[in-house]
Amino acid sequence: MWFPDELVAVTKTHGWTARPYTKGDLAEYLKLTLSEHGDSADISNAAYIKWLYEQNPAGQVNMWLAEAGNSLIGSYSTIPVNLVIDGKNLVGSQALNILTHKDYRGKKIFITLAELAYQNGFKDRNIALIYGLPNKMIYRGYPKYLHFTDIGNMPLLIKVNNLGDLLKDRSRFIPSWFFNLVGRCVFRKQRLSYDRKRLKIERILSFDDRFDHLWEANKGLFKNIVVRNKQYLNWRYMNNPARKYTAFSIADLMDNLKGFVVCKTTSVRGIKAGFIGDLFVENNDGQIADILIKKAEEYLCEQGSRILSTLLFKHIHFYNTFLKNNFIKYPAFLGSKSFPVIVRSMDRKQHLISDLKKWHLTMGDFDIF
Repeated sequence: MWFPDELVAVTKTHGWTARPYTKGDLAEYLKLTLSEHGDSADISNAAYIKWLYEQNPAGQVNMWLAEAGNSLIGSYSTIPVNLVIDGKNLVGSQALNILTHKDYRGKKIFITLAELAYQNGFKDRNIALIYGLPNKMIYRGYPKYLHFTDIGNMPLLIKVNNLGDLLKDRSRFIPSWFFNLVGRCVFRKQRLSYDRKRLKIERILSFDDRFDHLWEANKGLFKNIVVRNKQYLNWRYMNNPARKYTAFSIADLMDNLKGFVVCKTTSVRGIKAGFIGDLFVENNDGQIADILIKKAEEYLCEQGSRILSTLLFKHIHFYNTFLKNNFIKYPAFLGSKSFPVIVRSMDRKQHLISDLKKWHLTMGDFDIF
């Protein structure tokens, strides 16, 4: 751990100053995000930033800023997250939206702001841990300088619709008819089928009290997991001003909730893609999970998604259910896709969070979804 005088020395040596973020910094912060990500990125959207940093039911953002002259040149952010860790409720934090202006990289802004955020922003919040899904550019700094543990790489699972047409977009010499035939064999669609005399599927417009009951009845199945009560779910998926999610529930005819799935469509390099971001079912029931995966796939395909994907550790109960629905692990020959999960304990209980198999994490637990 760095000490305060060392942190101050870094800022003086490299000609910038550090301070905590306030709501009055929003306009200048957006100038920084625009310079680094452009106006199409969610992080450059004022409404999205207010939702993420100010309306989170677990608490407000902990952000530290770097300044040079009158301009912001860097930021490091964490948002609080309600968690269950080793069966106990506590508050953790997710690291996200790390920014350093391109003209100031290499001046230790990222790691210095991070340590300042941990030593100062967590003092009165009882934050027990930090977790994140860093990109390649900043990953190395976490284990090397900030005492994080890499608990494992989340596999990317994909399923392709009309493989030949997709490849033809990349080259006119591709025989699309042949690869469409291959694709239909490899990525066979599974028909949605369930007992309609016993179960019903509905689109979720708002997460109600039933989801609290589902969470309370099933949270004991997991060692380490993000709390999925109605307050969190509504904030995370229904109130987001920039990203539009679609969620489905499954219940018996007496309206006893059995589970839910959350998905969305977006464009990735000009290709319409569908993502299954969250899946939570009663008693980790594989049959209910199977129905919800098929429902999400049906919906995403109706919306024109040409690729379906999710992130999921192999030990999660639903991993094999995705494989049975003809999702495959992203092929290595298509290029590296790395999604490392990192964790750091703030209360010297690293052993409780460093065991990958204790974690139940989905794509929806990270800001990439």
